[in-house]
Amino acid sequence: MDDIQLFNADVLRSPHALNKRLREQPVYFAKELGFHVVARYNLVREVLLDPKTYSSRITDFFQKPLTMRFEAASPETQERITHIREQLVHEPETMITLDRPEHAMYRSVVDKLFTVSRIKSAEGATQKVIDKILDAAGGERQSSESHPVEFISKIAFPIPMTVIRERMGVPDADRELFERGAKIAGDTLHMRMYDDEELVNRGQIDLDLQRMLLRILDERHREPRDDMISILANARLEAEDRPLTRGEAVSILRQFLVAGQETAASALGWGMLALCEHPELQDELYANPDRISAFCEEILRYESPVQLLPRIVTADTELGGYPLKAGDVVMVRYGGANRDERTFEAPDEIVMDRAKIGMHMAFSAGIHYCIGAPLARQEMNLGFASIIKRMKNFTLDPDKPEPEAEPSFVMRCLRHLHMRFEWR
Repeated sequence: MDDIQLFNADVLRSPHALNKRLREQPVYFAKELGFHVVARYNLVREVLLDPKTYSSRITDFFQKPLTMRFEAASPETQERITHIREQLVHEPETMITLDRPEHAMYRSVVDKLFTVSRIKSAEGATQKVIDKILDAAGGERQSSESHPVEFISKIAFPIPMTVIRERMGVPDADRELFERGAKIAGDTLHMRMYDDEELVNRGQIDLDLQRMLLRILDERHREPRDDMISILANARLEAEDRPLTRGEAVSILRQFLVAGQETAASALGWGMLALCEHPELQDELYANPDRISAFCEEILRYESPVQLLPRIVTADTELGGYPLKAGDVVMVRYGGANRDERTFEAPDEIVMDRAKIGMHMAFSAGIHYCIGAPLARQEMNLGFASIIKRMKNFTLDPDKPEPEAEPSFVMRCLRHLHMRFEWR
């Protein structure tokens, strides 16, 4: 397996053949990168359910690309970026890069934001957002003609972006800055490189976003409302018997910016591509709209929005009989696990009557199970239900570029999806 190329651009755009090869052995050691890769369902689950042995203190994984970009910039650019960073309020690590007990301390606060009752009570607001975005999709409703739309930028991203902004409680007046800042926050998972001017521009937007969030936090501390920012602005860390700091609150909110848009937007995009490429799926959902939930679960398994994240081994151990030493880095490939032929029959097909259809790990597992999963599922289910109810005859637009996946090591998302549809 020496010919495996984990960072090949074509492989990153379409990783399924690679994942199948990686599953031929319990763990694959990538010599040139110095880490161990696991793609089998049972072993991925074993890692995720053992946070004591496999740590999530992976700050360096996210920080290294930022450091590389900074070091590659000119001295003048480095000075400008440093000046911007010096103005930032410190944001400590919270949740995603922490282990117990610190992780549990912050998670107990965030759990209050995503209770079943809160998600359910806001269903009407989510539906209103979806209706408004679909209404603006393009074309006359009375026309029987086929209408073009770029699905990713016009529908897939605006739905979760608008929903998370409203749930957080960001005013309409701050919408533009919020969306620009949220896009930059989401881009950290794509690990792209930028020229010097773009680095400075992104740094300034990041500072502006933090200042905006701090301002709203202060306002909500004085006058709370029924939104996420108000809860965080007045939250206490019971384990330390103190209020949540402003920096901690912003750190948590930034994670919402990423998780609140990337997962649902990616899944909506892949789901629509599946409908365009498989007309029989359209027919099945038109005839059985109660199967939309099953369709959404299959899309999450079939094209997992988050493809992988690392873990750090804390003590010598074995994984599937493969020896690991303390300090080793294990790359957990969710996308590989979710197409494991040992677990899923016909893993490379969308099967809506699949047994135990929700047993995929698109939202991870264990203590780091995605806290926003109920919201993402709500956006997907309401989104596709509304799409099926309003639209029909989805096809790729033959006059536009074919859909192309982002060549990302971490995320699995479409750059664009030019399609056509008819109003029902």
